[in-house]
Amino acid sequence: IELTDEQKEFLISVGIDPEKITPESIQCAIDKIGENRVEEIKNGDAITLTDVLKVYSCFQ
Repeated sequence: IELTDEQKEFLISVGIDPEKITPESIQCAIDKIGENRVEEIKNGDAITLTDVLKVYSCFQ
């Protein structure tokens, strides 16, 4: 998944390694926050703390 530098920095700051995002973790995120929100993030929308709280378990 292509992320902006700001998105990567945010993920790192909350303990998620953006280099270890897998297709399975993306599908888990889709299940938790919806395909539309995941697409918005992929298209450069800022990742919110609410997003992280909902999908954190997908990336551990």
